[in-house]
Amino acid sequence: IGFDNATYGANLWRVDFNNATSYGGPIPSGSVPAESDFSLVGNFGLDTSGSTNSRIFWHATIDDAGTPYLWVVARDGTGALNVYRTNNN
Repeated sequence: IGFDNATYGANLWRVDFNNATSYGGPIPSGSVPAESDFSLVGNFGLDTSGSTNSRIFWHATIDDAGTPYLWVVARDGTGALNVYRTNNN
């Protein structure tokens, strides 16, 4: 999770450890992913309506029927709180 970015707001990134370089431990522990192994989840600022959420107030992973979801509560500093949910599917 990245935040406090004046241009892009809060960001969620996914990393693929399948190609990570191991330096003494089993993958993913002790591994270094390349920059190209990271991908943006959704949009910058987490929102498609044009607002840039820059403040993350809460996040958690919650399992729903065997599928793990990441839940994030964020806002742009002036508007209402927004709730976002994503998974690896």
